[in-house]
Amino acid sequence: PVEATTESQRFYAEFARVFGDDLPVVQVSIGGNRIVGRVCVGNRYGLLVPSITTDAEIAAISQGVPPNVRVHRVEERLSALGNCIVCNDS
Repeated sequence: PVEATTESQRFYAEFARVFGDDLPVVQVSIGGNRIVGRVCVGNRYGLLVPSITTDAEIAAISQGVPPNVRVHRVEERLSALGNCIVCNDS
């Protein structure tokens, strides 16, 4: 999962300890916002991020996920992609 940047490094360390073998943990904001889960959605093949995502944020996400995961910016007015789209691996 993609998680927002916060002051709590312990949170990320624990999250990575529990899920890190199966899921990449990337500390990043989306459009400067820390509420990441509401604005992006993805699965093991790709991650959709809203148009407010900066190039630097996309680069940070791309570096933190496996090379086979495509990160794509959706050029649409919708920004709450995580609330509007459901993705599975099928």
